Amino acid sequence: MNTPRKSWLRLASAAMAAAALAFGPAAAHADDGFPNRPIRLVVGFGPGTSVDIVARIVAAKVQALAKQAVIVENKPGAGSLIALKEVARANPDGYTLIIAAMPNISIAPSINADLGLDPERDLAPVVGIADSDLVLVVSEKRNPATTLQEFVDWGKKQKSVFYGTLGAGTLGHFGGVLFSDTTGIKIDLVHYKAASDSYIGLVNGDVQATLLASSVAASQLRSGSVRVLASTGAARSPSFPDVPTFKESNFPDMQFGAWYGIFAPAKTPAGILEKINAEFVAATRDQEVRSKMEAAGFSVTGTTRADFARAVHDDTVRWAKVAKSAGLSAN
Repeated sequence: MNTPRKSWLRLASAAMAAAALAFGPAAAHADDGFPNRPIRLVVGFGPGTSVDIVARIVAAKVQALAKQAVIVENKPGAGSLIALKEVARANPDGYTLIIAAMPNISIAPSINADLGLDPERDLAPVVGIADSDLVLVVSEKRNPATTLQEFVDWGKKQKSVFYGTLGAGTLGHFGGVLFSDTTGIKIDLVHYKAASDSYIGLVNGDVQATLLASSVAASQLRSGSVRVLASTGAARSPSFPDVPTFKESNFPDMQFGAWYGIFAPAKTPAGILEKINAEFVAATRDQEVRSKMEAAGFSVTGTTRADFARAVHDDTVRWAKVAKSAGLSAN
């Protein structure tokens, strides 16, 4: 005769066996068929922006390799914060990803206490896709310099140098602060709303220098009234192969850039993250992808998950120090 206790034990054992089937070896390999439905790649900016360009070039190749649709979805607003929050809250199954640029992940926490998320806690770095360096562009009308060293020597003799940015908290702004700290040139910041406005300010002589993404500068520089003196990359920019890097010009602390990379919700299983990484790395090794990226002014990377996570963390620490130097805080 079964006692209530024995019946309960049999039920508990059956439940445990069912759980083992559900969460045991079969669940451990639940990602074996990934991807088996369309992947959504969110872009926090509008069509035609640098992030969107990188996303569409690489998504087309991943779609061909994975034999599964990769749908690029533009969700602009609040400097990509709306899109970042949406992806951070998404189901962590690998089917909702975001491509983000370095400033929106590694600079934003230093200047905005109301982000509503911690990028390093709430998002999982998957793969670095591309890098874009910046170039120092100066006005011919406002200074005689033809080389970086000449500009530094000239700038140190001035009370201050008017320096244009694309807005407070942008990489161009922080790069200008770093440039001032590195060279000893005092700068007065002039914040513009767009790269084209900053360029016009240079041409008109309203500002004397600015740092522009090389991909943007290559399309903007139509006038002989400005000069490109140096690039911030580890190697010379594909868009300006004759322009030396800051490091070549004996300013190694000015080596930096804006990476573009793929992130997933933080709790996405490691096995799925590895599969996503493998597909995107394979895409970056494709010669057609590389040619398109370089023509648009980007250097192709294609990193491991660990290397990309390290880059995200290192830049978050580095630019927090620059924010402090600039007197900015997360408010």
